[in-house]
Amino acid sequence: RCYTHRLTEEERSLGRLRQFPDFAGLWLHLEDEAESHAARFHGVLDEAFAQWVQCSDPAWLEPFAPGQLIQIKREGGELAVVACGETGEGAAERRAITETHSRLAAAKESGDAEDFMLELLAENPDLFLEPRPPLGELFAACRIPMVGAQIEGLNSYLDDHFISLLSGIYGLDLRGQRALAAVKSALAYWRVPELRGEVDIAETAGNMAYDKVAVAFADLYVESGVGAEPAFREFAEALSKVKGERAAAGMFLMGCVQDASFEPERARASFSMAHMRNPGYEPPIEALAAISADMGDGAEARSLYGRSTSARAREECEALDALLRAELPRVGRNEPCPCGSGRKYKSCHEGRRATVTPERREDWLVRKIISFPRRAGNGMKLATEIAHLDELLDPDDNGMVDDALILDLIAWDDSNLAAYHARRARILPLEDEAFVAALARSTRDLWVVAAADPGRSLTLRNVRTGIEEHIGEGRGVVDAAVGKHVIARVAELPSGPRVYGMVYTVPEEEVGVVLSMLEEGMDSWDLAEWFAAGSTGPRGFSNTSGEAIVFCSVGVRLPDPGAAAATLDLSFQKSGDGAWLLIRDTEMMESAIIGSLKIEGELLVFSANSLERFAEVSGEVERLFGNLEIVSQEFKTLAEAMAERDEPGEPAGSAVALDDPAIQAMMQEVMRKAEVRWLDESLPALRGRTPRQAVADPVLRKELESLLDRFERDEALIPKGTAAFSAARLRVLLGL
Repeated sequence: RCYTHRLTEEERSLGRLRQFPDFAGLWLHLEDEAESHAARFHGVLDEAFAQWVQCSDPAWLEPFAPGQLIQIKREGGELAVVACGETGEGAAERRAITETHSRLAAAKESGDAEDFMLELLAENPDLFLEPRPPLGELFAACRIPMVGAQIEGLNSYLDDHFISLLSGIYGLDLRGQRALAAVKSALAYWRVPELRGEVDIAETAGNMAYDKVAVAFADLYVESGVGAEPAFREFAEALSKVKGERAAAGMFLMGCVQDASFEPERARASFSMAHMRNPGYEPPIEALAAISADMGDGAEARSLYGRSTSARAREECEALDALLRAELPRVGRNEPCPCGSGRKYKSCHEGRRATVTPERREDWLVRKIISFPRRAGNGMKLATEIAHLDELLDPDDNGMVDDALILDLIAWDDSNLAAYHARRARILPLEDEAFVAALARSTRDLWVVAAADPGRSLTLRNVRTGIEEHIGEGRGVVDAAVGKHVIARVAELPSGPRVYGMVYTVPEEEVGVVLSMLEEGMDSWDLAEWFAAGSTGPRGFSNTSGEAIVFCSVGVRLPDPGAAAATLDLSFQKSGDGAWLLIRDTEMMESAIIGSLKIEGELLVFSANSLERFAEVSGEVERLFGNLEIVSQEFKTLAEAMAERDEPGEPAGSAVALDDPAIQAMMQEVMRKAEVRWLDESLPALRGRTPRQAVADPVLRKELESLLDRFERDEALIPKGTAAFSAARLRVLLGL
């Protein structure tokens, strides 16, 4: 088949061809041939599902001029790009497109471009065998617009799915969902010059101004290829020129476009105009607050966030209140400013409002980087990545993975750091820009703990370079035993090294695997896959500090329970059920519950799920109350606790009888099927190969056998008769 396209200046400069709409049919050819031809498929999943076709040769489009008609064709078994001369009118193609569109619309079928092309070509196998006008031009001639990979007028699972996601994020009611769908439809017509006259801009502006529709719309398109098109900017400009308060939504959208185009000063002006046009409209208020925060003006940011009623604005207000609580110390006008800028006080902060103290500036910057994916224009990317990571890390949706892990992976992903630095470098204070640049240069790496003073300091030695970093108190110190291997991001800052993001413990048997992944360029997705392979499979049972599960509980006698309760109120966090909780960050989770305490009559009962955590809770109790008489104590391993289920004396029907032969047979059958599936799954521990593939590779075979040995050790922790992966069965299936 022949697929033609008019090359744009942007495509030529980027060395990439936009797939939709002209190359929608090419997907069907490239998907199965991605690795074997000169022109390879390269998908960039973003808010509008803009896909690109690119080549390993970055100069592959240089022989062609912008505006020139080109064609992708097959030559000698490979896909090639060539100049295209005359094309037929495409009358048969237009007729088939119209008929297929009408048929699919009547049947309420999918509006995804690939599905449409598959239907079209299956019904009409003689189409596109000769050069024809580009597919997008044929659709426009049929008065059928497209946005990205979506065809207007047809149902789309993706449209429904992401409108539902955005509605959940922003609390859009049914009217809001309909308004968002209407604005999307208006954009589809606006992008086709021949159909632009059919768009009612005043009505569209009214839909855009409803609730948080403008924010959701920005999330869908601003960061995508669609949002970068001149037509999209013209759409936003037209919406900003309507009369009355409704123009504020268009001005806000225009600001989002400018912000994504590295024009923060113009974006700030657009957000300010939107705020003046409609002072009660909250999206531009929060956008202005975020820019003020990036510029280092905490007082202005606090004032702006205070005018919004959203939950996020309340969070930012609380954080800024804590940051701004301390005033800068008074110094002479000609002395260095205590903010750390290096300038004299008289030319820096003299006479200005309270600002963030130097000690807290790094913490504030970290907060802004972490929150950057949640800003207008980024929400769709955040939602899709959360959905995909959640599915990867917790495919059974059993609540195993805390949201903090997913948000950490997104916040400290290299692309987020790079995007924040690129978008904000022009308006950040000089000292903040240097800080963000240092963070953007840092990468996750493998470290071994060389020395540790729990809670106070940590010395990490880079496994690959041998360089040691001493991490001081308040700079990301985590509890980790000497000799333990960890994956961490250590940034070299003017104030010294600091650990950012979560720290992941690496089992000894996987150190080689992790090193190989780092050498190949481990990103957040690789890290998530590696973590998922260990956390969802039968790796050992541990808490979020990597400690073996042991259920510990001790009861001590209190001389004065009333006074003890008042003491506990001051030292621990109170829970809803009357218990007190010891909470702190761990290697795998923010705000993890380390232990709990409860007063039962004259007894104080405190518990934890590992010996290490129990020692920590016990130490706190001794610090507060001294040595107390121990009345009861109980320590159980996970295996012992599981073995005690269904003890005699339990009420009939109180739990599923897991030792029932029928239940056991069913569970064993489920595990056997899971084992068979596992044989053909790509595993990070095997460098992305499947267990079947690893058997034939001498190097990977050893790593596979090490993996099975670990499974066997883990089986010993599980009570006899419990359904679980069997290393012995897996070896038989693999011929080992």
